[in-house]
Amino acid sequence: MSSIFSLVHAPLELPFRSAFAHASARRNLGASIWVEVRRGSHTGLGEGCPRSYVTGETIDGCRSWIDQHIAEITCTCADLAGLLRWSAAHEAEIDRAPSAWCAIECALLDLFAREDGVSVEVLLGLGDPRRTYAYTGVLGDESPERFTALLEMHLAAGFSDYKVKLGGDLAADRAKLDLLHRRCTATGRTPRVRLDANNLWRERPLDAGPYLTELRAKFFAFEEPVAPGDVATLARLAVELDRDVILDESVCRIADLEHYTEFSRPPIVNVKVSKAGGIMRAREIVRAAAGRGLGVVVGAHVGETSVLTRAGMLLAQAAGDALVGHEGGYGAHLLTHEPAAPCLTLGRGGLIDLSHARAVRRPGQKRTASGGAWSAGWGLTLAERL
Repeated sequence: MSSIFSLVHAPLELPFRSAFAHASARRNLGASIWVEVRRGSHTGLGEGCPRSYVTGETIDGCRSWIDQHIAEITCTCADLAGLLRWSAAHEAEIDRAPSAWCAIECALLDLFAREDGVSVEVLLGLGDPRRTYAYTGVLGDESPERFTALLEMHLAAGFSDYKVKLGGDLAADRAKLDLLHRRCTATGRTPRVRLDANNLWRERPLDAGPYLTELRAKFFAFEEPVAPGDVATLARLAVELDRDVILDESVCRIADLEHYTEFSRPPIVNVKVSKAGGIMRAREIVRAAAGRGLGVVVGAHVGETSVLTRAGMLLAQAAGDALVGHEGGYGAHLLTHEPAAPCLTLGRGGLIDLSHARAVRRPGQKRTASGGAWSAGWGLTLAERL
């Protein structure tokens, strides 16, 4: 096999069907860095989602980082062993552009798996991917009318697990949560709710506790109410509110976990493939968190395509019993179109069933009777060329 592959990258800004808002941003477009690697007849797809309010990255910064390293990467990352060596030797560099490396690593893993005719899970020695994955319904900081419409769509689809974005208007947030519980009860479901403040009280950390108390709402956990890394406030809030803290922006690297080992109420860690710097680094965080007895949420940036949805499935599988929630999978519900097929999109009950979303198989390739195997690589085929 030739050791030479080509690598191209471009910004990917896909229009949303409707805007999505939270305390840190409001988006009408996706904002990803897209990578394709090609060798022979095979193409691997990769994606990263730089977010300035999470890792300090921008699309332009990611592209500059790739241009700086592309020659070395194409020379030294010709196979899985080479990719792992390069990643281990350049941890500090990846820390500066985790989304850029995420896109490259995803594309290379996809390429290597396609060349071997296996899934990425099998390539990494994890066995076949599961058949189905269950997801959380995410409700943004919307107007009352828009929130009601989105809630009714989720209820009709059979969701019972929800993440609700807070906006900081006490009456509005209380009304949203009250409506959620009333409508779920009316449909015979007991909702499981967690809140996400997206660092809403980063400048006023003392206001977070009273606000969350005044909501008078039922929720089992709250995510990032104050500035990332405000360990003392997060530990205090967990005790005062008697609820689990979910760490998102506060944990981007495995070393960040060390700051939260002394919590009297163990936190939950939201792990996103992109912010962690790719699958391998994200999987290390998942394993380290689970090993410390912490819960894990597999998170997603709004606007991710099916490539990162598919990559997140690997983390959910790695989390095992530590998995508390799984975000993403909005695909065609949010994006007007995608650069990969099939489009992995939430179905009834918040499920994605891979056996119903298979990519085109090679001539002669058979579907397994169990439906548990996934075709080569991510199981996604290219629909648009850069």
